[in-house]
Amino acid sequence: MYPLTRSTVVALAVTLAVMLAGMLAVPFMPSPVSALQEPPLQQSTSTALSGEQVFTLKSYGNVRIEGSLYFPEQAAASSAAGVVSDTNTANANQTVQKYPAILLLHMWNSNRQEWDPLIPKLLEAGFAVCSIDFRGHGKSSGKQNKYYPHDTADKMIYDAIEAHKFMLSNASIDPSNISLGGASIGTTVAVQLCKYLNNGRRPAPVRSLVLISPAAYYFAIPIDDDIRKCGKTALYFILEKQDPTPKKNRVFRSGQALYESFKGEKKITIYDGVGHGIKMLAQPELPGEIVEWFSSHAR
Repeated sequence: MYPLTRSTVVALAVTLAVMLAGMLAVPFMPSPVSALQEPPLQQSTSTALSGEQVFTLKSYGNVRIEGSLYFPEQAAASSAAGVVSDTNTANANQTVQKYPAILLLHMWNSNRQEWDPLIPKLLEAGFAVCSIDFRGHGKSSGKQNKYYPHDTADKMIYDAIEAHKFMLSNASIDPSNISLGGASIGTTVAVQLCKYLNNGRRPAPVRSLVLISPAAYYFAIPIDDDIRKCGKTALYFILEKQDPTPKKNRVFRSGQALYESFKGEKKITIYDGVGHGIKMLAQPELPGEIVEWFSSHAR
């Protein structure tokens, strides 16, 4: 056996240190039952809608959020519900048309383009429409935390708050006539934002919500208490009886419990076998029912 020299000992110590560091660097994987998690959704390849105004915002953590803003054409909006005219105090001859508006919040592993099939119908009904890419999604900056998705999802509320502030800053949007729509994790953020806005922080409560595949919690973010504080807002629940995320019927039962616990004005539509979240928009009658819900509460 050869004697160990000082250089050999040092080399062995360095090797052991590197091996130990590698073992400690392996992240802890959270239990899959700790939170409802959405399946990967193929990214939309649709082209931009006409009249799209792309904007960027700075959100919590210095994250850049990209979004789109759309306004209805004058002719379509002239007789739409909720559209009002406001005379500019700086120029009595200038009248600004103020539109009721909707903020749309997308699913996990998706982007704002998932709402493209619905947006033209909302514009035809006279709504201004705003949609954003959440942090770590679409064209926004930031990265999803693959090992702790809760860390990303829990900060999405800041992205929605900044989008709402942006809408309020636009002179053509009626600040007292804003509604929200969300799909899957987007419903969680929509309820969080509704609670935030309905507690005297803004000019008026949220007019109405459309919640597609809501659950009491996604990524361990509970909303069962938050939704009870949205009583000033009318809620439309859209559920799938065979919802596969993450286990068959689990989201459905959770969403149904939310519906039953909410004591304000509400409506529910239940499908069977049409898929999770935004996939339900493929049902021919649903986009029209969503538009009617928003329109009836924008008056």
